[in-house]
Amino acid sequence: MILVQRTADHLYDHPDPTAGVPMFFGLLSLLLDGSIPIPELGRVVGKIVMQLGQKYVQDEPTLQERVFNAFLNASAPLNPMSDGIDIILELFEIFNPSTVIVLDRGIYWTLIVLLATLPNQLSIERETALVHRFEAVRNVPELIASSTDDERETLFTLLPTLMSRPALASLCSQIVQALLSYEFPKNVDRILDTILSAVCEGSVASWETLFGSIRLEALDASTAIRLIGTLNERLPLPDKYMNVALQLARSIMMGIPKFIQQLKEESQDYYNRLSGTAEILEGMGSYLSEYRAWNAFQQFLISALKPSAPTEGTAEFLSVPNFGVLLGIMTEIITQTPLWINKIWEIYSDILTTYMSVTQSINNDTIHQFLRSLPWAHAIFHVYDRDLPKAMVSYLINADHMAISIMYANLNWKKFTEHVISHKTDVEESSRALWLLKLMMYIHILNPSIHPESAKSLLSLGDEAAFPWREMDLSQFEMIFNGKTFTTLLEECGTSDPSKALVECCLCLNELVRDIQPVRPSIAATVVSEIRSIMFYSIQADIHQRLYWHLPYVDHVTLLTAILIPMLRSHGNENISSHLLVAILSCLNHSQTWPSSYLLSSPRNAAFFNATFIPGEKISEQEAKKFREFSQKIKGIIQQFAASTSPAIALETLNVASQAISMPEELVEIFEETLHSYFSHSDSGHASAQAAASLQLEIQLEKMVQICTDSHASLTLRVILEHDVRNVSKLSGSHISFILNAVSKFLPNKQHYEMDLLALWIFVLDMLASDKWTFDKNSEEGLALFERTLEGYIPPKARLPTNANKIKSFLGAIDPKGNKTPEIMLAAAACHLFLERILIQKRGSKGEEGSQRLLTLSDLLQQLRGESQFENYGPFFDEAQDFLSPLCDLPSFKATIVKTLAPTYLYLQNLL
Repeated sequence: MILVQRTADHLYDHPDPTAGVPMFFGLLSLLLDGSIPIPELGRVVGKIVMQLGQKYVQDEPTLQERVFNAFLNASAPLNPMSDGIDIILELFEIFNPSTVIVLDRGIYWTLIVLLATLPNQLSIERETALVHRFEAVRNVPELIASSTDDERETLFTLLPTLMSRPALASLCSQIVQALLSYEFPKNVDRILDTILSAVCEGSVASWETLFGSIRLEALDASTAIRLIGTLNERLPLPDKYMNVALQLARSIMMGIPKFIQQLKEESQDYYNRLSGTAEILEGMGSYLSEYRAWNAFQQFLISALKPSAPTEGTAEFLSVPNFGVLLGIMTEIITQTPLWINKIWEIYSDILTTYMSVTQSINNDTIHQFLRSLPWAHAIFHVYDRDLPKAMVSYLINADHMAISIMYANLNWKKFTEHVISHKTDVEESSRALWLLKLMMYIHILNPSIHPESAKSLLSLGDEAAFPWREMDLSQFEMIFNGKTFTTLLEECGTSDPSKALVECCLCLNELVRDIQPVRPSIAATVVSEIRSIMFYSIQADIHQRLYWHLPYVDHVTLLTAILIPMLRSHGNENISSHLLVAILSCLNHSQTWPSSYLLSSPRNAAFFNATFIPGEKISEQEAKKFREFSQKIKGIIQQFAASTSPAIALETLNVASQAISMPEELVEIFEETLHSYFSHSDSGHASAQAAASLQLEIQLEKMVQICTDSHASLTLRVILEHDVRNVSKLSGSHISFILNAVSKFLPNKQHYEMDLLALWIFVLDMLASDKWTFDKNSEEGLALFERTLEGYIPPKARLPTNANKIKSFLGAIDPKGNKTPEIMLAAAACHLFLERILIQKRGSKGEEGSQRLLTLSDLLQQLRGESQFENYGPFFDEAQDFLSPLCDLPSFKATIVKTLAPTYLYLQNLL
């Protein structure tokens, strides 16, 4: 072996170019025949053969052919599992395919096949050097141009293997390019499918070297569509291979001008149909199937965003970087074919949001940037898509509100407005306008600075309003604005304090109600529900954080005084909304006791919250003072409202107030103010009876009577008592005693006029004079108490002699303290006189004793004429002379009393 090595060394340096050829082939034959049994010896011989081959054989075409034949005729086949295969593979490096092709192209073919099929045991460097000797750039195109169908089929079969070997990349690339160029574009689909197969198996890192130099610009649209379809069938791939697939897709779509041209033509047709007649729009579905280029692109988006088949138990979705690449492709396509912006809503709602809903890693900023980059000037889809505003509202709440805001801000709503107005009597178009109004309000609350110029008119009020609401079909208003519009939004999303925007939206809704005259009660009631829903309403960040949001106190006052109360007053005397009235009155309740907060289930930006406590909690004295001032402010407003209501509203207040106000004391105060207003302004001849009929109470009668007594609420007490007896056919002795006892114990408040007592006294006279009451023994105690009450207001000189102390002690009568007005003293004396007249008639004692008692009372009354404090009441004394006349009945008596003693007390005139 040493001798062989020395001989080889000598030959390697020999000047004769053929000196080592015999030894080379001799040793090669031993190796190929398997005649060297010892592997170590075989490796030494192989090394010598390599040295000789590189010196004498590698660059000689005829010797290359001889070497090739030696390999083919070897007695030991090229078995990949044989022990000496590694030696044989090293000898394979002796070949120089670029030299042998000149003599025999078949050898070149065979060397390619051998290179692809023999085991990959050479180092990358040695394999790369071998591939370099193929000189593929020069030889492969000519080889394939003259190849047979079988030879080309062989190459197609070998491509996956060639693609899997990095060292063979240059050879593989030239083969691919030559196959693509051969009868172009015949083999494009097959090559693409082969490349995709390699990509799917991770066998190729970059498709550009294989597919990048193809003359894509020469392909037609049908081929492009077919290629995209082939790609779509392979998608989705594992994410690590998706970047290659996405770049390949981009190259096909953007690199084939005829594909882009077809997209443009299809988009123009779609645009024309979209802006056409309703009949055409109804059939849009059938036309969409004709848009082959767009459908291929859209299917590509769908396929790329699907999860790949799970490899380890979980499906894999497109990664964030690859999703960004996909958005870039969409941006390029829509920028090149801008009319396809009219499919962006479908892409966003049906494709992108589905993907984002299952992949939490996507940053919304990526979508926002994508949406901002689109050619929105060409969009008209929002003008004709009847479901769009409603759908945008839904996605704004449940998906990404900023994405919806961006789309809203970039659309031309002037076109939408013009279209709706031209179909203003159509219920669906009117509903779209309402949905847009709701969308606008939501966006105004979340992103108040984002409104486009074309939508600013939607915020305008009065004559500047975008839509002629009064002329439109608003039958769907209550369905769209359901009373929870604002709270639904606030409970789902929010980034900053929405207070100012909420008040502005409430003002806008109020203006809409004012615009649609005559007033539509159902719409007004719905708007009231929307406004009232955010009053005395609060949101808490979570149970562990002291962060809250609620409308500032001043905004509550604004909504109450600028919207709710004026809206109710605008109704006049017809169509009074009990719902609206309850909404106003219930503010009194909630201003005293703030309802519990809505607790958020997910984190929210701290900038949303504007408080660290719920109003009314045990907080600092300063904050407690602010809340008390606010409560008193609301109470004062409600009382002022009650004191200035129209008769119709007053009657409805009596009907619903107990539903709205749970605090009895507050309820009585509101009743009293309401009744003063009602009796002062009613022109009904039966005002008192109507008030009693309207009154609804949910509190026990005895408790209400006591509260009226404690609160000095005479009119409320009167109406409550009248309400109690209105449906009673007969008043029992105990029942009349209950009434007399309630009236007798009543004392007017110093802040009220004493003449309020007259309303109660007149009521008692009416009850006693009515057919409902018949005198019985059980009434005597109550009558005596009432009589003693009247005497308490009568000047002593006009009273009948009696043991007053004994009666007072026995009956527990209340003796009014302090100075009394002349009017109330004269009224008490007159009522006492007429009471005796009624009792004499009821008792049936018409004899001399009864008559004498009446005459005595009348004389005592007339004796007061001479006193200085009564000198201005001459008309009263003149009329009082006829109180015992049969011509002076009870109605005449009551009218005389009010006319002569209380002419300025207008409310008393309606109690006669």
